[in-house]
Amino acid sequence: MNKNLQERFLECVTEYKDDFYRVAYSYTKSQADALDIIQESIQKALLKLPTIQKKENMKGWFYKIVVRTALDFLRKK
Repeated sequence: MNKNLQERFLECVTEYKDDFYRVAYSYTKSQADALDIIQESIQKALLKLPTIQKKENMKGWFYKIVVRTALDFLRKK
C-alpha cells in the first residue's frame, strides 16, 4: 500500500476525529458504541484505501464509511 496514502488517511482521521466521533455518537447515543464504530470504520477504510478514487475527498469518503458502519451496527442491534 502507498505509504503516502496511509499518512494522508492518518492525518485526515486525526484532524477530523471529533467530527467522525460526533457522527457515530449521533447514531448510537453511546460513547462506547461510537468508539467501536470509529475503530471498525478505520479498519474498513485501511482495507479499502488503495481503491479510493479521489484522494482529495478523503474526509467525505471516510465519513460515508462511518455512517454506513453506524447503520450496520444499528441493524444488528
